[in-house]
Amino acid sequence: MSSRPIKQKEIIDLAPLGDMSHHSEEYIVALDGLSVIVYPQNPLKSIKKDRLKAIFSGKITHWSQLGIPGGRINVFACDHKSGTYDTFKSLAISDEGTTALEPLPFNVSTEDYVLSRRLFLSLPEKNQKPY
Repeated sequence: MSSRPIKQKEIIDLAPLGDMSHHSEEYIVALDGLSVIVYPQNPLKSIKKDRLKAIFSGKITHWSQLGIPGGRINVFACDHKSGTYDTFKSLAISDEGTTALEPLPFNVSTEDYVLSRRLFLSLPEKNQKPY
C-alpha cells in the first residue's frame, strides 16, 4: 500500500512478480485529505498556494510577511522522505485559481479539495505462495 503510484525502481525490483506498471495491478482503495492547521485564534482564514509553498520552502518565515501580527512561523511537517511530503509538495504548487475548501469528507471524496490524494494498493499478477 502506498500514498503514491508505484515508482519505476519498484516496478523493476518487483518484475519477477509480473508487470507492476499495468493498470490491472494497481487499485485505489481510499482518498485522503492533507490539511494545514493554524492556531484557532490566528486571524489567517485562508492562504493562496504560492504563499503556502513559500512558508514550507522557508521563503516566508514570519507572520508579518503575511500581514498578520506575530512572530516566527513554526512549521511542523512529516519527514521529507515520506509519500505524504511528496504529495504535499506536488499539490501545493498546482491548481492555481481554485476556491479554498475545507478538507471535509465530501470535498476530499470528490477530489475537489486541492490537497486530496489517492491511496493505492498494488498487487502482483503472480502470487508466489498460492493458497
